[in-house]
Amino acid sequence: MGAIWQAAIHTPWWVYVLLGYLIAVGIKASKERVIPFWKIFVLPTIFLSISIQNLTSIENIEYLSIGSWIVAMLAGSLFGWWQVKHLNIKIDKKGSLIQIPGSWDTLLVILIIFIAKYYFGYEKATNPVLVAQLNFKISMLVLSGVCTGLFLGKLFGYMSHYKDDTECDLA
Repeated sequence: MGAIWQAAIHTPWWVYVLLGYLIAVGIKASKERVIPFWKIFVLPTIFLSISIQNLTSIENIEYLSIGSWIVAMLAGSLFGWWQVKHLNIKIDKKGSLIQIPGSWDTLLVILIIFIAKYYFGYEKATNPVLVAQLNFKISMLVLSGVCTGLFLGKLFGYMSHYKDDTECDLA
């Protein structure tokens, strides 16, 4: 318990602000909303860049680590696409709008990524022997890949709806 307390009090203040913002984003995503089409690219882009940063930050990376990340990304993408495939999505191409049903998935994935990033960062700072182990590298990359893949898969699903679905006026 003392290690958790020490980690919490030595965490920079902006991390707590970021956590609050991410929770607000997740809660907002739990409600049906009409958004500009370009906004569906924001979270997948952010999380893809974080995932690539995770990949490139690993020293002495093995092919197994890279392969695990790719497979996890593909699995997450397929699941994310599957989640969106049968949703009732409304499209307004004239206004470049999309109506997305609410879901708690976004909050859940954001919290998983935040907690994992915090944990892996803590381990990197305090336990360099663990960080050098292949299992640690693979678990970090698989989690990052699956979560990022979920956002990418949902993006591809929304894009498919935008391309194929009939239009309605959402303005």
